Amino acid sequence: MLQPSNFKPYLILAITLFINLFSLQGNSADSLNARNILGKPSPNFSLSDIKGQKVSFKQWRGKKVVLINFWATWCLPCVKEIPMLNKFQKRYAEDDLQIVGIAIDNATAINQFTQKIPIHYPNLIGNAQLILKFGNRTGSLPYTVIVDQQGNIVETASGMLTETYLQRAIEKQL
Repeated sequence: MLQPSNFKPYLILAITLFINLFSLQGNSADSLNARNILGKPSPNFSLSDIKGQKVSFKQWRGKKVVLINFWATWCLPCVKEIPMLNKFQKRYAEDDLQIVGIAIDNATAINQFTQKIPIHYPNLIGNAQLILKFGNRTGSLPYTVIVDQQGNIVETASGMLTETYLQRAIEKQL
């Protein structure tokens, strides 16, 4: 029998699962804040990649459809999405899709992680301020934003994406 002192990890897991269940399909109207940024220009930003090199969002903004995926190495739904995102990057790269991962984590953890699970798209190190600028006021992960070829935010999704949802959302923009 579980003792009260053992409930904390189960409570955290239950809350995480509850939140992700309600956002499993990548609902683009997942919050009032996310809806408020739809149709508006994407913020520009520069972040370091996992090798310490500065990367500017300007190289893609207004030129390609960009799928920005906020994630962390400790986030199980985030980790489960990576193979699917790798597959979509490969499938749609020639159609001007660019997936960009923004890890809310530290460089050491990300480097160790990518040694085990390769990521085949640019991966940058982000922060809480940037995720707020993209409409995620709760800080939930994973969090995905799609920016169209004109540089406007056209879709946001909290929680783990399904392949069907992602394919529909991408093909709608290409």
